[in-house]
Amino acid sequence: MIKCGDFSAWNGVVDWNRVKAAGLTHAILKVIRRDFDPDKQFENNWKGCQLAGVHICGVYNYVYTPTVEEAIAAANRVLEVLDGRKVTVWMDVENTCMQNLGSELIDIIKAYKEVIEGAGYNFGVYTGLSFYGSYIKPYTNPSDLDCPFWIARYYLGYDEMQLNDDVNADKTPSIDHYLAGWQYTSSARIDGVDGVCDLSEFYGFHNEEDNAEDNSEEDNAEDNADEHVYATYAAYTDRWWGEVEDREDWAGAGDNKAITALIIKVSRGSVKYRVHTLNGDWLPYVTDFNYNDFYNGFAGDQKTPIDAVEIIYYTPEGEPWKYAKYMVSVFNNRNFYPEQIDDETSNGMDGYAGVMGNAIDKFQLVVE
Repeated sequence: MIKCGDFSAWNGVVDWNRVKAAGLTHAILKVIRRDFDPDKQFENNWKGCQLAGVHICGVYNYVYTPTVEEAIAAANRVLEVLDGRKVTVWMDVENTCMQNLGSELIDIIKAYKEVIEGAGYNFGVYTGLSFYGSYIKPYTNPSDLDCPFWIARYYLGYDEMQLNDDVNADKTPSIDHYLAGWQYTSSARIDGVDGVCDLSEFYGFHNEEDNAEDNSEEDNAEDNADEHVYATYAAYTDRWWGEVEDREDWAGAGDNKAITALIIKVSRGSVKYRVHTLNGDWLPYVTDFNYNDFYNGFAGDQKTPIDAVEIIYYTPEGEPWKYAKYMVSVFNNRNFYPEQIDDETSNGMDGYAGVMGNAIDKFQLVVE
């Protein structure tokens, strides 16, 4: 059993280092809003958890989707925002627009579930105990809707609780489906969080097969704890120059030869990267490594000099966090500028490598 908090923009700016020091080791983050835009603190919370060592064990999507079509659209939007970051997706089913739909609600949940699981993600349903008993339980059974449930039941009402308070196990929700987690309070006090927040207990997986899979993933994570992540990258000037691995060299043609595109891949995990063009704007993020894909295969337009680069590395779930560490040099400057770590803005870093207005001519990257 683990204790886990769930967080959204409603909680403001969370100091994740203080949260971790207080003893909370797991978090679930709100991913999108009603308008399908990302939750205003989602990326900040994701990065804060990474840097503090708080395990992100899921995201949740409070849905307003009374039709199958709307549910499919919401699920696809969640996948877009996650952008390959593999965590459990919890469909938060509790809004009044989801009530009194009968068996149609089960079809809506199944449609959302199919999209999420079809993309290789784990799926679960979050709801309140009363909602479950009134609008889900009468219309389905565990074999029909086979997924874990995360149930809210605040047995102390809205009385404040502390992270280390004992939870009354006699009040654990009783449901027909597998109970993966119990949100037992929405009034927890945790150092690093302004105001109160939600706290839950999570119990693991709902059958032996999943349990075995989970244990296997944990074993693999331990096995891979010290495994090196190889970064491979190349730069384009008037042509693509040779691929470079880690710090064995740098990418580019040499002094005062403007880089106009970059291509990056890693041996484990994933990267998201983008470039800023000279006297221009940031171009869209890309995530692939494909010389023939001008939309998502590399960053840059192969015509306009680049003056800044931003790279974010995503560590495989359950493994020790690693980061993209990268440097550039610019025209009329033989030396590399100081190292940038992911998109961090602390310790004098700008969130990107480069100087706006100065074209870059060399690039180097390592993940560690």
